[in-house]
Formats: sequence, structure tokens, C-alpha cells
Amino acid sequence: MKKVNLNGLYNCCEWVMKLTYLNILWFLFTLIGLVFLGFGPATLAMFSVSRKWILEKEEVPVFQVFWHNFKKNFFQANLLVYTHLILVYLLSVYYLLISGLEGVIGDLFQVITLVTTCYFILIICMSFPLFSHAKLSIFHYLKYSAMIVISHPFHMLALAFSILLICLLFLLLPGLIPFFSGSMTSLVTMYIASNIFRKLEQVEGESA
Repeated sequence: MKKVNLNGLYNCCEWVMKLTYLNILWFLFTLIGLVFLGFGPATLAMFSVSRKWILEKEEVPVFQVFWHNFKKNFFQANLLVYTHLILVYLLSVYYLLISGLEGVIGDLFQVITLVTTCYFILIICMSFPLFSHAKLSIFHYLKYSAMIVISHPFHMLALAFSILLICLLFLLLPGLIPFFSGSMTSLVTMYIASNIFRKLEQVEGESA
């Protein structure tokens, strides 16, 4: 009989528990903020925990890190989220304006809208890791996220593919959504973003 790798099994179970715990905190604090005031700070706090998991090898006090970042960045995180919503609204208005166009011009603008939407989704995905990594203004979070999306196409393809796989997993197994939807997405996104940040810091260090 083959020997069971107990260390691997233990690590797997440990990550399942950690991701579940983080996801429950995310849901709970989103509800505590009545959703419209809790989603942004809770999401940022979740990304901050994911960042520490990736960068630090020591055990991370999940609740302390989560609560600290939730309180500390409550207003700025909400400002970031509502800035996202304003941009989504403007994009929706643009889509309604061009939806009546027909023929080649209409098809062209449909493609432009699709590309713009995908680009904006990636900007949103990158703005939370960037928020947890550096202290900037809201404008600069959006600006640098947009620059990162353009300058790192392969990382963005990896991110888009990873998120697509996660969405497919939840479509097949919707019972996992309350336990892993946010935490798994944040961990994957933060892992890819951390690689980008590390490369940017290396380039900056070499040019200094």
C-alpha cells in the first residue's frame, strides 16, 4: 500500500480552514457594514490577510490583521469602491447610448465596449492588491492599476484564466460559495499581483 503523505494532507486541511475562516469574516463584516458600507473595507481587509499569507512565512493572526485593516481603511476603501461604481455607471450609460447603433459601426462599438469592460474589470481586480501594498490616493490607485494591466498582459491573462476557473468551480459546486468565493479569489489575485509588484521593485532597484 502507498503511504499517505500526512504533511501534505495536514497542509491541505489547514488551508481549507484558513480560507473558510477568512471568507466567513469577509461575509460577516460586509453584513456588519450593511453591505453598501461594509463590502469595500471587508474586501480590502481580506486582501491584506492574503498578502500576509503570501509574503510572510510565520503564522498570520487572521482576525487581528483583518480587523485592523477594516478599521484603518474604512473610509478610503469605501471611496475606492464607490469610485468603481461611478465608473461602472458611466460605462453602462455609454453601452446604452451605443446599443441602438446598427451595422458595422454598431458591431465595432460592441467590440470596443467588450474590450473596455474586460479592461476595467482587471483594473478593479488590481486596485485592491495595490491598495493593500501601497498607500496612494484613489486617483493613483486607478492610474497605476490601469498601467499595470496594460504593461503586464501575460499576468493579466493568467489572472483572467484563474478567475474564470474559480467561477466555473462555483458554478459546478455552488455550495462552496459561502466558504471560498472571496478568500480563494483574493488569494489567487494577490499571488499574481505580488509577483508583479516584486518585479517592479526589482526594476526600480536596478535603475536606482
